[in-house]
Amino acid sequence: MGTPVKKRHFIIDKGISQQETINMFPFRSNLKECIEKVENNTNEKVIGIVFDETFTIELLTQKK
Repeated sequence: MGTPVKKRHFIIDKGISQQETINMFPFRSNLKECIEKVENNTNEKVIGIVFDETFTIELLTQKK
């Protein structure tokens, strides 16, 4: 199974309360590499993801 890793969850729909159940639907993508590239090559940490119903996903960042 492998070594457990630290997970970071990003919730961007402000209409969802913390008490509500959130379902997860895993899928394979290169998003992991994109986040690592941003975090390793800048002084930024990814803190969120914006999905606007297009094929472009925006990574929200803040200074480390």
